[in-house]
Amino acid sequence: MDTSSAAKWHEGSVIYQIFVDRFAIGADAATLKSRRRKLHPWSRLPVKSKKPVKGTWPHVLQFWGGDLLGVQSKLDYIKSLGVDVVYLTPFTKSPTNHRYDTEDYFAVDEGAGTEADFDNLLTAVHEKGMRLMMDGVFNHAGSTNSIFKAAELGGRERSWFRFGEEFGGGVRGFSGYAQMPAWVLEHPEVRDYLWKSPDSVVRHFLRKGIDGWRLDVGFDIGPEWLADLRASAREEKPDALVVAEILGYPAKWSSSVDGVFNLFWLEVVRATMEGTMSATAAGQSLQNWIEDAGIDFAKRCWIHVDNHDSDRFAERFNPRQRKMLMGIWMTLPGCPVIYYGTELGMDGGEDPANRAPMRWDMVNAQNQDLAWMKSLLALRKDLTAIPHGDCTFLPTSSLIAFTRTTDKLLDSVLVVANPSEKDATETLAPRLAFLMAGGTLVDLITGEKFASDYGTVKVSVPALGFRLLVPTDLDLGGYRPYERIP
Repeated sequence: MDTSSAAKWHEGSVIYQIFVDRFAIGADAATLKSRRRKLHPWSRLPVKSKKPVKGTWPHVLQFWGGDLLGVQSKLDYIKSLGVDVVYLTPFTKSPTNHRYDTEDYFAVDEGAGTEADFDNLLTAVHEKGMRLMMDGVFNHAGSTNSIFKAAELGGRERSWFRFGEEFGGGVRGFSGYAQMPAWVLEHPEVRDYLWKSPDSVVRHFLRKGIDGWRLDVGFDIGPEWLADLRASAREEKPDALVVAEILGYPAKWSSSVDGVFNLFWLEVVRATMEGTMSATAAGQSLQNWIEDAGIDFAKRCWIHVDNHDSDRFAERFNPRQRKMLMGIWMTLPGCPVIYYGTELGMDGGEDPANRAPMRWDMVNAQNQDLAWMKSLLALRKDLTAIPHGDCTFLPTSSLIAFTRTTDKLLDSVLVVANPSEKDATETLAPRLAFLMAGGTLVDLITGEKFASDYGTVKVSVPALGFRLLVPTDLDLGGYRPYERIP
Protein backbone atom coordinates (compact mmCIF):
# COMPACT_ATOMS: atom_id res chain seq x y z
CA MET A 1 0.00 0.00 0.00
CA ASP A 2 1.33 3.44 -0.95
CA THR A 3 1.62 5.53 2.20
CA SER A 4 3.25 8.55 0.57
CA SER A 5 1.93 11.93 1.62
CA ALA A 6 0.83 12.57 -1.98
CA ALA A 7 -1.37 9.49 -1.84
CA LYS A 8 -2.87 10.67 1.44
CA TRP A 9 -3.91 14.13 0.28
CA HIS A 10 -4.95 13.12 -3.20
CA GLU A 11 -7.06 9.98 -2.62
CA GLY A 12 -10.62 10.56 -3.80
CA SER A 13 -10.06 14.25 -4.62
CA VAL A 14 -12.40 16.17 -6.92
CA ILE A 15 -10.54 17.85 -9.81
CA TYR A 16 -11.64 20.84 -11.91
CA GLN A 17 -9.98 21.13 -15.34
CA ILE A 18 -9.65 24.57 -16.91
CA PHE A 19 -8.72 25.34 -20.52
CA VAL A 20 -7.31 28.76 -19.69
CA ASP A 21 -8.13 30.72 -22.88
CA ARG A 22 -11.81 29.72 -22.67
CA PHE A 23 -12.67 29.95 -18.96
CA ALA A 24 -12.88 33.58 -17.86
CA ILE A 25 -11.32 36.99 -18.61
CA GLY A 26 -9.94 38.81 -15.60
CA ALA A 27 -7.80 41.51 -17.20
CA ASP A 28 -9.16 45.01 -17.75
CA ALA A 29 -9.57 46.56 -21.20
CA ALA A 30 -6.22 48.34 -21.11
CA THR A 31 -4.36 45.17 -20.21
CA LEU A 32 -6.14 43.19 -22.91
CA LYS A 33 -5.15 45.86 -25.46
CA SER A 34 -1.53 45.73 -24.32
CA ARG A 35 -1.42 42.00 -25.05
CA ARG A 36 -1.74 42.85 -28.75
CA ARG A 37 -3.90 39.87 -29.56
CA LYS A 38 -7.17 39.91 -31.51
CA LEU A 39 -9.91 38.34 -29.40
CA HIS A 40 -13.19 36.82 -30.53
CA PRO A 41 -16.40 37.77 -28.72
CA TRP A 42 -17.08 35.46 -25.75
CA SER A 43 -20.42 34.47 -27.28
CA ARG A 44 -18.83 33.22 -30.50
CA LEU A 45 -18.32 29.46 -30.78
CA PRO A 46 -15.03 28.10 -32.15
CA VAL A 47 -15.26 26.45 -35.57
CA LYS A 48 -12.78 24.03 -37.06
CA SER A 49 -10.80 25.36 -40.01
CA LYS A 50 -11.47 23.73 -43.37
CA LYS A 51 -7.82 22.86 -43.96
CA PRO A 52 -4.39 23.42 -42.43
CA VAL A 53 -2.15 26.24 -43.58
CA LYS A 54 1.59 25.48 -43.54
CA GLY A 55 0.91 22.51 -41.32
CA THR A 56 -1.14 24.45 -38.75
CA TRP A 57 -4.91 24.58 -38.35
CA PRO A 58 -5.86 28.30 -38.32
CA HIS A 59 -8.44 27.75 -35.55
CA VAL A 60 -5.65 27.03 -33.03
CA LEU A 61 -4.47 30.62 -33.57
CA GLN A 62 -7.83 32.11 -32.55
CA PHE A 63 -8.16 33.49 -29.02
CA TRP A 64 -10.98 34.40 -26.65
CA GLY A 65 -8.85 35.99 -23.92
CA GLY A 66 -9.32 33.76 -20.88
CA ASP A 67 -6.44 34.30 -18.46
CA LEU A 68 -5.05 33.50 -15.02
CA LEU A 69 -6.74 36.55 -13.49
CA GLY A 70 -10.01 35.16 -14.82
CA VAL A 71 -9.37 31.83 -13.13
CA GLN A 72 -8.65 33.61 -9.85
CA SER A 73 -11.87 35.60 -10.14
CA LYS A 74 -13.89 32.36 -10.29
CA LEU A 75 -12.29 30.46 -7.42
CA ASP A 76 -15.32 30.98 -5.17
CA TYR A 77 -17.49 29.32 -7.81
CA ILE A 78 -15.05 26.42 -8.19
CA LYS A 79 -14.82 25.98 -4.42
CA SER A 80 -18.63 26.02 -4.12
CA LEU A 81 -18.79 22.87 -6.26
CA GLY A 82 -16.74 20.94 -3.72
CA VAL A 83 -13.51 20.92 -5.74
CA ASP A 84 -10.21 19.93 -4.10
CA VAL A 85 -7.76 20.43 -6.98
CA VAL A 86 -7.63 23.06 -9.76
CA TYR A 87 -5.93 21.64 -12.86
CA LEU A 88 -4.84 24.08 -15.56
CA THR A 89 -4.07 23.14 -19.14
CA PRO A 90 -0.83 24.80 -20.35
CA PHE A 91 -0.44 28.55 -19.80
CA THR A 92 3.27 28.92 -20.56
CA LYS A 93 4.48 30.73 -23.67
CA SER A 94 3.19 29.26 -26.94
CA PRO A 95 1.88 30.52 -30.29
CA THR A 96 -1.43 28.63 -30.04
CA ASN A 97 -4.54 28.83 -27.88
CA HIS A 98 -4.07 25.30 -26.49
CA ARG A 99 -0.39 25.91 -25.64
CA TYR A 100 0.62 22.26 -25.90
CA ASP A 101 3.36 23.32 -28.37
CA THR A 102 5.60 24.96 -25.78
CA GLU A 103 7.79 27.84 -26.86
CA ASP A 104 9.19 28.60 -23.40
CA TYR A 105 8.56 26.25 -20.48
CA PHE A 106 9.45 28.85 -17.85
CA ALA A 107 7.55 31.93 -19.09
CA VAL A 108 3.85 32.65 -18.61
CA ASP A 109 2.27 33.30 -22.00
CA GLU A 110 1.42 36.98 -22.48
CA GLY A 111 -2.16 36.08 -23.36
CA ALA A 112 -2.57 34.24 -20.06
CA GLY A 113 -1.09 37.03 -17.95
CA THR A 114 2.12 37.56 -16.02
CA GLU A 115 4.26 35.62 -13.59
CA ALA A 116 2.80 37.77 -10.82
CA ASP A 117 -0.69 36.74 -11.95
CA PHE A 118 0.32 33.11 -11.60
CA ASP A 119 1.89 33.64 -8.19
CA ASN A 120 -1.25 35.42 -6.99
CA LEU A 121 -3.49 32.65 -8.38
CA LEU A 122 -1.41 29.99 -6.67
CA THR A 123 -1.64 31.82 -3.35
CA ALA A 124 -5.39 32.31 -3.74
CA VAL A 125 -5.99 28.63 -4.56
CA HIS A 126 -4.10 27.55 -1.45
CA GLU A 127 -5.86 30.13 0.74
CA LYS A 128 -9.17 28.56 -0.26
CA GLY A 129 -7.95 25.13 0.82
CA MET A 130 -7.47 23.75 -2.69
CA ARG A 131 -4.41 22.47 -4.58
CA LEU A 132 -3.12 23.44 -8.03
CA MET A 133 -1.85 21.09 -10.73
CA MET A 134 -0.06 22.07 -13.93
CA ASP A 135 -0.08 20.32 -17.29
CA GLY A 136 3.38 18.98 -18.14
CA VAL A 137 4.09 18.63 -21.85
CA PHE A 138 7.33 16.68 -21.71
CA ASN A 139 7.14 14.26 -24.62
CA HIS A 140 7.33 17.07 -27.18
CA ALA A 141 8.10 20.79 -27.48
CA GLY A 142 6.91 23.39 -30.00
CA SER A 143 8.60 24.27 -33.26
CA THR A 144 9.09 27.86 -32.02
CA ASN A 145 10.93 26.68 -28.90
CA SER A 146 14.37 28.29 -28.75
CA ILE A 147 16.11 25.00 -27.96
CA PHE A 148 14.53 23.35 -30.98
CA LYS A 149 15.35 26.28 -33.25
CA ALA A 150 18.99 26.11 -32.16
CA ALA A 151 18.93 22.36 -32.80
CA GLU A 152 17.55 22.96 -36.30
CA LEU A 153 20.55 25.17 -37.02
CA GLY A 154 22.98 22.46 -35.91
CA GLY A 155 23.54 23.63 -32.37
CA ARG A 156 24.72 21.53 -29.46
CA GLU A 157 21.16 20.45 -28.72
CA ARG A 158 20.62 18.86 -32.14
CA SER A 159 20.86 15.39 -30.57
CA TRP A 160 17.92 16.32 -28.31
CA PHE A 161 15.63 15.73 -31.32
CA ARG A 162 15.65 13.36 -34.29
CA PHE A 163 16.03 14.91 -37.70
CA GLY A 164 15.79 13.14 -41.04
CA GLU A 165 14.02 12.91 -44.37
CA GLU A 166 12.08 9.90 -43.10
CA PHE A 167 10.08 12.19 -40.83
CA GLY A 168 7.31 14.46 -42.07
CA GLY A 169 8.65 18.00 -41.98
CA GLY A 170 12.15 16.67 -41.40
CA VAL A 171 11.82 15.99 -37.67
CA ARG A 172 10.21 13.29 -35.54
CA GLY A 173 7.13 14.98 -34.15
CA PHE A 174 4.31 13.98 -31.83
CA SER A 175 1.79 12.02 -33.94
CA GLY A 176 3.80 13.04 -36.99
CA TYR A 177 3.32 16.81 -36.49
CA ALA A 178 6.55 18.71 -37.15
CA GLN A 179 5.08 21.64 -35.17
CA MET A 180 5.45 19.45 -32.07
CA PRO A 181 9.00 18.01 -32.26
CA ALA A 182 9.45 15.07 -29.90
CA TRP A 183 12.17 15.17 -27.28
CA VAL A 184 14.75 12.38 -27.24
CA LEU A 185 14.14 11.45 -23.62
CA GLU A 186 16.93 8.89 -23.73
CA HIS A 187 19.36 11.83 -23.85
CA PRO A 188 20.40 12.61 -20.23
CA GLU A 189 20.60 16.35 -20.92
CA VAL A 190 16.97 16.37 -22.05
CA ARG A 191 15.87 14.70 -18.82
CA ASP A 192 18.01 17.13 -16.85
CA TYR A 193 16.34 20.07 -18.58
CA LEU A 194 12.78 18.81 -18.19
CA TRP A 195 12.75 17.24 -14.72
CA LYS A 196 16.00 15.98 -13.23
CA SER A 197 18.32 18.91 -12.56
CA PRO A 198 17.72 21.43 -9.74
CA ASP A 199 16.77 24.12 -12.29
CA SER A 200 14.57 21.82 -14.40
CA VAL A 201 11.02 22.69 -15.46
CA VAL A 202 9.42 20.22 -13.04
CA ARG A 203 11.43 21.35 -10.03
CA HIS A 204 11.12 25.05 -10.86
CA PHE A 205 7.34 25.09 -10.63
CA LEU A 206 7.24 22.79 -7.61
CA ARG A 207 9.50 25.27 -5.81
CA LYS A 208 7.08 28.02 -6.78
CA GLY A 209 4.42 26.09 -4.91
CA ILE A 210 2.38 23.99 -7.33
CA ASP A 211 1.16 20.69 -5.91
CA GLY A 212 1.93 18.41 -8.83
CA TRP A 213 1.92 17.64 -12.51
CA ARG A 214 -0.56 16.07 -14.90
CA LEU A 215 1.57 14.68 -17.74
CA ASP A 216 0.28 15.08 -21.27
CA VAL A 217 0.56 11.91 -23.39
CA GLY A 218 2.17 10.13 -20.46
CA PHE A 219 2.28 6.78 -22.22
CA ASP A 220 4.60 8.36 -24.80
CA ILE A 221 7.07 9.15 -22.01
CA GLY A 222 7.04 5.49 -21.00
CA PRO A 223 7.05 3.80 -17.59
CA GLU A 224 10.82 4.09 -17.00
CA TRP A 225 11.06 7.83 -17.54
CA LEU A 226 7.75 8.47 -15.78
CA ALA A 227 9.17 6.79 -12.68
CA ASP A 228 12.34 8.88 -13.04
CA LEU A 229 10.30 12.08 -13.34
CA ARG A 230 8.22 11.21 -10.27
CA ALA A 231 11.36 10.51 -8.27
CA SER A 232 12.72 13.95 -9.15
CA ALA A 233 9.41 15.59 -8.27
CA ARG A 234 9.38 13.84 -4.88
CA GLU A 235 12.97 14.92 -4.18
CA GLU A 236 11.91 18.52 -4.75
CA LYS A 237 8.60 18.26 -2.90
CA PRO A 238 7.85 15.09 -0.90
CA ASP A 239 4.08 15.29 -1.38
CA ALA A 240 4.20 16.27 -5.09
CA LEU A 241 1.64 14.42 -7.18
CA VAL A 242 2.36 13.00 -10.65
CA VAL A 243 -0.58 11.81 -12.75
CA ALA A 244 -0.20 10.68 -16.37
CA GLU A 245 -2.46 10.57 -19.40
CA ILE A 246 -2.60 6.87 -20.27
CA LEU A 247 -5.13 6.17 -23.03
CA GLY A 248 -5.61 2.49 -22.27
CA TYR A 249 -6.45 0.06 -19.51
CA PRO A 250 -5.87 1.88 -16.19
CA ALA A 251 -3.70 -0.68 -14.41
CA LYS A 252 -0.02 -1.66 -14.02
CA TRP A 253 1.23 1.94 -13.85
CA SER A 254 1.49 2.41 -10.07
CA SER A 255 5.27 1.88 -10.05
CA SER A 256 5.65 4.88 -12.38
CA VAL A 257 2.96 7.44 -11.42
CA ASP A 258 0.46 8.22 -8.68
CA GLY A 259 -2.55 7.84 -10.96
CA VAL A 260 -3.67 7.70 -14.58
CA PHE A 261 -6.57 9.05 -16.60
CA ASN A 262 -9.45 6.61 -16.69
CA LEU A 263 -12.11 6.70 -19.41
CA PHE A 264 -12.28 2.90 -19.32
CA TRP A 265 -15.29 2.80 -17.00
CA LEU A 266 -17.29 5.15 -19.25
CA GLU A 267 -16.65 3.06 -22.35
CA VAL A 268 -17.77 -0.09 -20.50
CA VAL A 269 -21.03 1.46 -19.29
CA ARG A 270 -21.66 3.10 -22.68
CA ALA A 271 -21.33 -0.33 -24.29
CA THR A 272 -24.07 -1.69 -22.02
CA MET A 273 -26.28 1.25 -22.95
CA GLU A 274 -25.74 0.50 -26.63
CA GLY A 275 -26.32 -3.23 -26.14
CA THR A 276 -22.85 -4.33 -27.24
CA MET A 277 -21.88 -5.52 -23.75
CA SER A 278 -24.13 -7.20 -21.20
CA ALA A 279 -24.48 -5.72 -17.74
CA THR A 280 -23.03 -8.96 -16.40
CA ALA A 281 -19.92 -8.56 -18.55
CA ALA A 282 -19.69 -4.87 -17.68
CA GLY A 283 -19.69 -5.60 -13.96
CA GLN A 284 -17.04 -8.27 -14.38
CA SER A 285 -14.90 -5.97 -16.53
CA LEU A 286 -15.05 -3.23 -13.93
CA GLN A 287 -14.27 -5.69 -11.14
CA ASN A 288 -11.27 -6.89 -13.15
CA TRP A 289 -10.09 -3.27 -13.39
CA ILE A 290 -10.28 -2.81 -9.60
CA GLU A 291 -8.37 -6.03 -9.01
CA ASP A 292 -5.75 -5.40 -11.70
CA ALA A 293 -5.13 -1.79 -10.69
CA GLY A 294 -5.39 -2.39 -6.95
CA ILE A 295 -7.90 -0.40 -4.94
CA ASP A 296 -5.30 2.04 -3.55
CA PHE A 297 -4.13 2.99 -7.04
CA ALA A 298 -7.69 3.08 -8.40
CA LYS A 299 -8.66 5.62 -5.73
CA ARG A 300 -5.98 7.99 -7.06
CA CYS A 301 -6.74 7.63 -10.75
CA TRP A 302 -8.48 10.52 -12.51
CA ILE A 303 -11.88 9.47 -13.88
CA HIS A 304 -13.56 11.50 -16.61
CA VAL A 305 -16.71 11.79 -18.64
CA ASP A 306 -15.03 14.19 -21.10
CA ASN A 307 -12.07 16.54 -21.53
CA HIS A 308 -10.47 18.90 -24.05
CA ASP A 309 -9.66 16.01 -26.42
CA SER A 310 -13.12 14.39 -26.56
CA ASP A 311 -16.67 15.28 -27.46
CA ARG A 312 -18.36 16.88 -24.50
CA PHE A 313 -20.47 14.75 -22.18
CA ALA A 314 -23.70 16.55 -23.15
CA GLU A 315 -22.88 16.01 -26.82
CA ARG A 316 -22.77 12.23 -26.39
CA PHE A 317 -25.57 11.61 -23.89
CA ASN A 318 -29.08 12.94 -23.29
CA PRO A 319 -30.14 14.40 -19.90
CA ARG A 320 -31.53 11.11 -18.52
CA GLN A 321 -28.41 9.21 -19.55
CA ARG A 322 -26.19 11.91 -18.07
CA LYS A 323 -27.96 11.75 -14.73
CA MET A 324 -27.41 7.99 -14.45
CA LEU A 325 -23.80 8.20 -15.65
CA MET A 326 -22.98 11.06 -13.29
CA GLY A 327 -24.21 8.89 -10.43
CA ILE A 328 -21.79 6.12 -11.33
CA TRP A 329 -18.97 8.59 -12.05
CA MET A 330 -19.22 10.25 -8.64
CA THR A 331 -19.33 6.98 -6.68
CA LEU A 332 -16.60 4.92 -8.38
CA PRO A 333 -13.12 4.68 -6.86
CA GLY A 334 -10.97 7.52 -8.10
CA CYS A 335 -10.83 11.27 -8.50
CA PRO A 336 -13.60 12.68 -10.72
CA VAL A 337 -12.29 15.32 -13.12
CA ILE A 338 -14.85 17.96 -14.06
CA TYR A 339 -13.96 19.57 -17.38
CA TYR A 340 -15.04 23.22 -17.13
CA GLY A 341 -18.69 23.57 -18.14
CA THR A 342 -19.51 19.87 -17.90
CA GLU A 343 -21.27 20.63 -14.64
CA LEU A 344 -23.53 22.98 -16.63
CA GLY A 345 -24.39 20.62 -19.46
CA MET A 346 -22.31 22.50 -22.04
CA ASP A 347 -22.29 20.65 -25.35
CA GLY A 348 -19.74 20.57 -28.15
CA GLY A 349 -18.34 18.01 -30.56
CA GLU A 350 -14.76 17.38 -31.58
CA ASP A 351 -11.97 19.96 -31.21
CA PRO A 352 -12.43 22.92 -31.26
CA ALA A 353 -16.17 22.77 -30.47
CA ASN A 354 -15.35 21.05 -27.17
CA ARG A 355 -13.25 24.08 -26.19
CA ALA A 356 -15.94 26.74 -26.37
CA PRO A 357 -15.95 29.69 -23.95
CA MET A 358 -17.41 28.92 -20.54
CA ARG A 359 -21.16 29.49 -20.43
CA TRP A 360 -21.42 31.60 -17.30
CA ASP A 361 -25.01 32.41 -18.27
CA MET A 362 -25.87 28.76 -17.52
CA VAL A 363 -24.85 29.09 -13.86
CA ASN A 364 -28.27 29.43 -12.28
CA ALA A 365 -30.68 27.65 -9.94
CA GLN A 366 -32.69 26.27 -12.85
CA ASN A 367 -29.77 24.30 -14.33
CA GLN A 368 -30.59 20.65 -13.64
CA ASP A 369 -27.12 19.33 -14.56
CA LEU A 370 -25.52 21.74 -12.09
CA ALA A 371 -28.01 20.95 -9.32
CA TRP A 372 -27.54 17.19 -9.77
CA MET A 373 -23.76 17.41 -9.80
CA LYS A 374 -23.71 19.60 -6.71
CA SER A 375 -25.95 17.14 -4.85
CA LEU A 376 -23.71 14.21 -5.82
CA LEU A 377 -20.57 16.07 -4.81
CA ALA A 378 -22.12 16.92 -1.45
CA LEU A 379 -23.07 13.27 -0.88
CA ARG A 380 -19.57 12.24 -1.88
CA LYS A 381 -18.11 14.47 0.84
CA ASP A 382 -20.52 13.05 3.44
CA LEU A 383 -20.03 9.35 2.66
CA THR A 384 -16.57 8.24 3.78
CA ALA A 385 -16.65 4.99 1.80
CA ILE A 386 -16.91 6.76 -1.58
CA PRO A 387 -13.58 8.60 -1.61
CA HIS A 388 -11.75 6.17 0.68
CA GLY A 389 -13.47 2.76 0.76
CA ASP A 390 -13.06 -0.57 -0.97
CA CYS A 391 -15.10 -1.41 -4.06
CA THR A 392 -16.76 -4.67 -5.09
CA PHE A 393 -18.91 -5.15 -8.19
CA LEU A 394 -21.83 -7.55 -7.75
CA PRO A 395 -23.16 -10.28 -10.06
CA THR A 396 -26.22 -8.92 -11.89
CA SER A 397 -28.37 -9.62 -14.94
CA SER A 398 -29.34 -6.19 -16.29
CA LEU A 399 -28.19 -3.74 -13.62
CA ILE A 400 -24.75 -2.42 -12.72
CA ALA A 401 -24.20 -2.66 -8.98
CA PHE A 402 -21.26 -2.23 -6.63
CA THR A 403 -20.53 -1.57 -2.99
CA ARG A 404 -18.17 0.95 -1.41
CA THR A 405 -17.21 -0.17 2.07
CA THR A 406 -15.02 0.53 5.09
CA ASP A 407 -14.67 -1.55 8.25
CA LYS A 408 -17.95 -0.06 9.56
CA LEU A 409 -21.34 -1.35 8.38
CA LEU A 410 -23.06 2.02 8.52
CA ASP A 411 -20.40 3.53 6.21
CA SER A 412 -21.42 1.07 3.48
CA VAL A 413 -22.87 2.31 0.19
CA LEU A 414 -24.67 0.17 -2.38
CA VAL A 415 -24.73 1.79 -5.82
CA VAL A 416 -27.24 0.42 -8.32
CA ALA A 417 -27.70 1.78 -11.84
CA ASN A 418 -29.93 0.74 -14.71
CA PRO A 419 -28.21 1.38 -18.06
CA SER A 420 -31.21 0.20 -20.10
CA GLU A 421 -34.39 1.87 -21.32
CA LYS A 422 -36.55 -0.60 -19.34
CA ASP A 423 -37.40 -0.68 -15.64
CA ALA A 424 -35.64 -3.51 -13.84
CA THR A 425 -35.92 -5.36 -10.55
CA GLU A 426 -33.25 -7.71 -9.27
CA THR A 427 -32.35 -9.46 -6.05
CA LEU A 428 -28.74 -8.62 -5.24
CA ALA A 429 -26.26 -10.18 -2.82
CA PRO A 430 -24.25 -7.12 -1.69
CA ARG A 431 -21.76 -9.17 0.40
CA LEU A 432 -22.25 -7.01 3.50
CA ALA A 433 -21.55 -9.51 6.25
CA PHE A 434 -22.98 -7.38 9.07
CA LEU A 435 -26.22 -6.45 7.30
CA MET A 436 -28.86 -8.54 9.06
CA ALA A 437 -32.23 -9.84 7.93
CA GLY A 438 -34.86 -7.21 8.55
CA GLY A 439 -32.34 -4.45 8.01
CA THR A 440 -33.21 -1.46 5.87
CA LEU A 441 -31.34 0.32 3.11
CA VAL A 442 -32.46 3.84 2.24
CA ASP A 443 -32.01 5.49 -1.16
CA LEU A 444 -30.39 8.84 -0.40
CA ILE A 445 -31.73 10.20 -3.71
CA THR A 446 -35.43 9.39 -3.35
CA GLY A 447 -35.86 8.34 0.28
CA GLU A 448 -37.25 4.94 -0.77
CA LYS A 449 -36.49 2.00 1.50
CA PHE A 450 -35.50 -1.56 0.65
CA ALA A 451 -35.40 -4.47 3.08
CA SER A 452 -32.47 -6.84 3.46
CA ASP A 453 -33.29 -10.53 3.74
CA TYR A 454 -30.54 -12.90 4.88
CA GLY A 455 -27.75 -11.26 2.93
CA THR A 456 -29.83 -10.22 -0.09
CA VAL A 457 -31.80 -7.16 -1.08
CA LYS A 458 -34.45 -6.81 -3.79
CA VAL A 459 -33.98 -3.52 -5.66
CA SER A 460 -36.14 -1.96 -8.35
CA VAL A 461 -34.55 0.68 -10.57
CA PRO A 462 -36.40 2.67 -13.26
CA ALA A 463 -35.04 2.90 -16.78
CA LEU A 464 -31.75 4.87 -16.76
CA GLY A 465 -32.20 5.18 -13.02
CA PHE A 466 -29.64 5.41 -10.25
CA ARG A 467 -29.90 4.47 -6.60
CA LEU A 468 -27.52 5.28 -3.76
CA LEU A 469 -28.44 2.96 -0.91
CA VAL A 470 -27.09 3.06 2.64
CA PRO A 471 -27.96 0.83 5.61
CA THR A 472 -29.74 2.47 8.52
CA ASP A 473 -29.38 1.70 12.18
CA LEU A 474 -32.32 -0.07 13.80
CA ASP A 475 -34.02 1.02 17.01
CA LEU A 476 -36.75 -1.35 18.10
CA GLY A 477 -38.17 0.25 21.21
CA GLY A 478 -34.74 0.85 22.66
CA TYR A 479 -33.32 -2.42 21.39
CA ARG A 480 -30.62 -1.97 18.70
CA PRO A 481 -29.64 -5.17 16.83
CA TYR A 482 -26.48 -3.42 15.51
CA GLU A 483 -25.33 -2.25 18.95
CA ARG A 484 -22.25 -4.49 18.93
CA ILE A 485 -21.71 -4.49 15.16
CA PRO A 486 -18.77 -2.37 13.95
